[in-house]
Amino acid sequence: MSRHKVFCAFGAYAANISDPSTTLIMPMVNAKTPVIDANTKFVTLNLHKRLNNVDWDEAIMDTTGLDEDSVPLGNLPKYPPFGAIVNGKTLRGINLLTVGPVFPGQHQGGIYLEHAKFFAEVRPVFDRAKTAWPQPEFVPYELMSSALLVGGKVLRYHGFHATVVESVGSKKKLSVKQSSGVPVMVTVDLTDRTMCDDPALLTESILDPAHVDQNNALLTPQSEAGAQGAVFLALSLCVSEEISGPKEPIGGGGV
Repeated sequence: MSRHKVFCAFGAYAANISDPSTTLIMPMVNAKTPVIDANTKFVTLNLHKRLNNVDWDEAIMDTTGLDEDSVPLGNLPKYPPFGAIVNGKTLRGINLLTVGPVFPGQHQGGIYLEHAKFFAEVRPVFDRAKTAWPQPEFVPYELMSSALLVGGKVLRYHGFHATVVESVGSKKKLSVKQSSGVPVMVTVDLTDRTMCDDPALLTESILDPAHVDQNNALLTPQSEAGAQGAVFLALSLCVSEEISGPKEPIGGGGV
C-alpha cells in the first residue's frame, strides 16, 4: 500500500450533480475568474473519494476541509469561509476546500486532486497548451500538497519555495515565499516529519510531466545556506506560524 500521495490544486465549478457521489466539474486555472464558453470541457469526479472518506489507496482527493487542529471537518452542507467559527473552532490554515461533496452548497472553489490523475485527465481539459497551470508567478510545487500515512494517522503538507538562511545540520532557518510576496522566517528540522515532508518521497512526484526541465530542486538535510528550492511544510506548522500561500486557488475559500 502506498503511504504517500501528492495532490495538485486547481479552481473548479460544479456544473451538474448527477448523483450523491459523482459531479460534473468545469476545471479552471483558478476559482476567481471563471470563463465559461461553448468550447468548455468537463470532467466527472467522485467528490467523496477523499482521504478521510475512503481507504487510502482509493482516495483521489484531499480534503473536505480542516479545522485549526488539522482535523477533517467531514461533509458539511456548505463550506464556510476562512476564519469562520465551526463547532467552536476557527477555520485556519490553508487547506479549506469549498466545492462539494454535499449539495446544495458552494459550487465554486478549490479542489486538490491526485497528481497523476490531475495531469492525465484534468489539466488537458482546461490547459491544452500546458502553460496556464500553474499561473506564471508560481512553480508547480507551490500549487501542490502532500499527505503521508504514519501509524494510521494522515499528516498533511504544503509546498513552498524557500531559501536557506542558516544551516546547522538538518536544522534550517528558512525564508519561505508567500503569495503575498512577504516572506516568512521559520526554523525547521528537515528530518522531522511533524514539521515537513520527506524530500526523498517528493523527488519524482512533484514533477510536471510536460515540463520536466523546470527547476524543481528540493531542499534536503544536506542543503547549505543560500540554497533555494521546494519544502513541503506541515499543515500544523503553517497554521501555527501563519504561513499562507496559493494552495487554495484564488476564490477557493482560503487566503
